Amino acid sequence: MKTAINDKSLPTPVMECWNKVKDWDNATKFEFGLMIFNSLKQSYPMTEQDDDAKFIEEYENNLRPYTMDEINAMLDDAESDFAAGKGISAEDVDREMEEELQREEAEEARNLFYNKMINKPLYAVV
Repeated sequence: MKTAINDKSLPTPVMECWNKVKDWDNATKFEFGLMIFNSLKQSYPMTEQDDDAKFIEEYENNLRPYTMDEINAMLDDAESDFAAGKGISAEDVDREMEEELQREEAEEARNLFYNKMINKPLYAVV
């Protein structure tokens, strides 16, 4: 069985393991891989998804409605940022989004055309 593993790039214990595993059938290799994966999962029980769920739960537990003073302060900050040139107007956002949508549609149409041309059967004139 031909593999893409470069023998010189792996540490010796890994190569010793690979030399035993490389001739196994795919089903056995898959089971072996699952066994390794499950052992790693036990070693590192906290996953990124668990971190995200914990963050979301903490965030939701600390939610409270904004007061009118907080809302007015946020609006004042946004207006001063916009006046200082840090923002972008809704009209500019709409224009940029429309341009991006037109670019995507043109690229999709171009790809569709090329795919039809590539997959089109060629007929010889006899």
